[in-house]
Parts: sequence; structure tokens; C-alpha cells
Amino acid sequence: MWKESLPRESKVNVIRGWWFWTAPFTCGMAPCTGGRDMKGAFSMDSRLYKVVDKAVSMIKLNLLFAVFSLPVITIGAAGCALYDTAMKIAANEEGYILHNFLKVFRSKWRQSLKVWAFLLIAFAGLCANFLFWTNQQGTVPEMMLGAVLMLMVFWFFLTVYSFALMAGMETSAKTTLRNAAFLAVKHLPKSFYMLLWTLILAAAGWLWTPVMLAELLAGMAVSAVIHGRVLVKVLEEEGIASLRKV
Repeated sequence: MWKESLPRESKVNVIRGWWFWTAPFTCGMAPCTGGRDMKGAFSMDSRLYKVVDKAVSMIKLNLLFAVFSLPVITIGAAGCALYDTAMKIAANEEGYILHNFLKVFRSKWRQSLKVWAFLLIAFAGLCANFLFWTNQQGTVPEMMLGAVLMLMVFWFFLTVYSFALMAGMETSAKTTLRNAAFLAVKHLPKSFYMLLWTLILAAAGWLWTPVMLAELLAGMAVSAVIHGRVLVKVLEEEGIASLRKV
């Protein structure tokens, strides 16, 4: 027979090769659980699958926000879509990321334009004041610089809450900004919690290159989802969580 002409090492390799290719099919017949373990690890109910699915959703959401924010004027609508989708992910209610993002972007375009215009002008003014007072010396410039930094923190709160409110409510720009300011002050610990995580992510990206590369892929989405977990609780406490489900 042909096997008799093979060296011993080749016969061993043939046996090993046969076992490698037939093991996945024979595990169900023999007391072997390797195949079932692998199937369980990659099933849709497994923790690994859920983690990978969340990571892919984050990358998709981050990419959509980056693309639709390229014209600076559209950042308001893109921010609404970002936070609406992020809150759905935080509440495990997400569906199709692209469909939800585009739906909110189109529906909130006009509403978000005035709010974002105000926020953009305010941010430009704060940056100009920050640069001006940074180049000055003395006690008064230091006090003014501290005041500008406090206003920047409040601007951050106002932006986050405005995007979240616009995503689920149809109100005027003035009403949206007023409600956002009210929620930021009323839920001040939660507001600072969101700021803290934003600073942690920014510092981690600044200090470690691998983290910075990861944040380029999904940084804004991860930050929005962290904020979303807090915002969902805030909206529930205020009794307006149902307005978020459009």
C-alpha cells in the first residue's frame, strides 16, 4: 500500500492532518467540547459578540459624526444625531446606526442651526478672551482667566445638554438653551461627572499614542455614550425620557 512507502514522520503528519480537519465534525460524536465552546463564544448572545458589536457601532457612529461635521455649520445637527444614537446605545436600544443617525440629522437640521450658531459664536468669544488674558500679567488677568475657564466649563455643559434635548424635543433655540442651562445647574454633580470623563479621555489620548489612535476611530462616540448614560438618567428623573424615543 502507499502508506507503507511513506517515512514514519510523514505517517504521523497524515494522522495529525486527518485529526485537524475532522475534529470540528466529530466533536459532537465524541466527548469533545471545543467546538461547542467556540460556537458559544461567537454566538449572538455571548459577551464577546456583544463587545465586538458595540465597538463596531462606536466606530460607525464616530465616522458618521466626523463626516457630517466637516461643514462647521452642520455640527449642530450632527451633534444631535450623535447624542440621540449614543443615548440609544447606552440604553441598549440601538438599531441601525446609519439609519438612526441620518433620520435625526435630517429632522433636526433647522432646529439645531440657531442653537449651534449661538454656541459657536460664544465659543469663539471665549477662545479669544482666553488667548488675550493668557498673554497678560498681573492679578486681574489671572482672575479674568479663571472666569473665562469657568465659562468654558459652563459652555461644555450647555452644549451637551442642548444636543441631548434637541434630539428628543421640538422647542425654540431660546427654550432649548434655557432648559439646558437649568438641567446643567440642577444636575451639577452629573454634569461634572461627564466633564471628568471627557478630560480623562483627552488626557489619555495626549499621553499614549495607542489610545490616541483608538480615539481617532471612536473617541467622540465613546465620549457621547458615556455622556449618554448620564443623560438618560437625567431625562428619566425629569420625566421627559419618553420624548427621546422618536
